[in-house]
Amino acid sequence: MSRLSITLAATALSATLTTAALADTTPVVVTSITPVYALAGAIMDGVGEPVRLIPQGQSPHTHTLKPSDARAVSKADVIFWVGPELEAALPKTLATAPKTAQVVPLLRSLGDAALPLRDGENWEGGHDHDHGHSHGHDHGKAKGHDDHDHEEGGLDPHAWLDPQNAKAWAATIAATLSARDPAHAPQYAANLAKTEQQLAALESRLSQMMAPAAAQKVLVFHDAYQYLERRFGLQVIGALTIDPDRAPSAKHIKALQAKVQKDGVSCLFAEPEFPDALLRTVAQGVTAKVISVDPDGGAPGKGFAAYEAAMLGVAQSISTCKPGA
Repeated sequence: MSRLSITLAATALSATLTTAALADTTPVVVTSITPVYALAGAIMDGVGEPVRLIPQGQSPHTHTLKPSDARAVSKADVIFWVGPELEAALPKTLATAPKTAQVVPLLRSLGDAALPLRDGENWEGGHDHDHGHSHGHDHGKAKGHDDHDHEEGGLDPHAWLDPQNAKAWAATIAATLSARDPAHAPQYAANLAKTEQQLAALESRLSQMMAPAAAQKVLVFHDAYQYLERRFGLQVIGALTIDPDRAPSAKHIKALQAKVQKDGVSCLFAEPEFPDALLRTVAQGVTAKVISVDPDGGAPGKGFAAYEAAMLGVAQSISTCKPGA
């Protein structure tokens, strides 16, 4: 074998060993819901792919985890989830994680940007739309959330619906992975910069899409839209329920019917994972439309494309709530 051949073979072997060594450092990342899976995938682009526990189209409020999910968690190096306020069934599964695994509840990482749960199912929408997340209400503890562990912190978990929170989560994911896997830190940093640019462009697009609906008063199936209200100026006046697991009382439904008529509600937001019969009952006798909106991010794909598709789907549905639509 010539010296050139030997040199080329040695170079190829060295490159292969380096690639293998880098692959060995790639952490096994497990995520909960589609928005978290999408953001983690965006940061891991070119490095690896995260695992998603809660499938597309399944509500994190009601989804039951399977033994295969516990097996995935048992192999994880890093686990990103929103927190017990949303994925109620996940804490038990997290107990199977290795002691060396890092578990990151993203909602808590937002600090003051995480909004308190609203108390009760009736409120006036359109308040404090200064995007600064200031609060002039005594929100207290939400009623009926025992099953979802909401009593502990009283935080609204649907934070991914504000692209600014998604940006903060992406930064947390990048920092966590860089500390865990320094060999790929430059790639994580580059992916974060790209994701931040994409989120800025997406936020501008979402604002344009939802602007026509901002003047319309809306009643929702459950209180999942507070972050959208604050960021994009939606006017949500109340919810059918604060807990998807609990049916509202007949008294509450009657009160909502009166409120819908009195306040001139234009649209009622149903959710694809839950029957809309009660919302249609509330809408009887008025011209309000029932629109299906999926706040849980049930969009196909992976990486940033999945987050973008989920948010554009929400915006597209909401954009139909306008005069003459």
